[in-house]
Amino acid sequence: LQQPPPHQQLQKQQQLQQLRQQKAGHQDAEHQQAEANASRLDECSKRAGITTLMIRNLPRELTHKAFLDELDRSGFADLYDFAYMPSSFDSQGGKGYAFVNFISVAVAGTFIGAWHKSRHCGVQDAALLNISPAALQGLEANVKKWAGQRMQRIRNPALRPFVRSTPSPAAAGLVGGTPEAEEPAAQA
Repeated sequence: LQQPPPHQQLQKQQQLQQLRQQKAGHQDAEHQQAEANASRLDECSKRAGITTLMIRNLPRELTHKAFLDELDRSGFADLYDFAYMPSSFDSQGGKGYAFVNFISVAVAGTFIGAWHKSRHCGVQDAALLNISPAALQGLEANVKKWAGQRMQRIRNPALRPFVRSTPSPAAAGLVGGTPEAEEPAAQA
């Protein structure tokens, strides 16, 4: 009997925990639950080698650049090599979700702990950010899907995925150094 993929197991665990939380009806329990979920998600991602995460409940008015700026400001500059937030061609605002591939499982775990059930990126309403493993894992798989031929027709670089074309100093294990130039996906 095969077990479902880790991200499906995690989603079921989160659903069960949410039901238990609703029965309890305590604000304190909600906070403890968020911490427990982040811990389980972090542990699951480490066991499964997960580096690509999906971020849900982002504000729709958020732009791709503002999303990348928030990642950098929150301490993850140079620690991801791919980021894509599908956006509307008209408003250039997001569709409420994004994908980020981190340079290691440990960095992905740190990100989960920092962002899961948080209010980063200007989240104001009741729906806190939800971080989960993405269906596609790794830089190569994400570039193939999100930065391939179909994205080359998009002329506005602000609407294309961010792909770091050269290893960042953090990825190379260097301390210091200069930030790498951001390359639009069509040129990577």
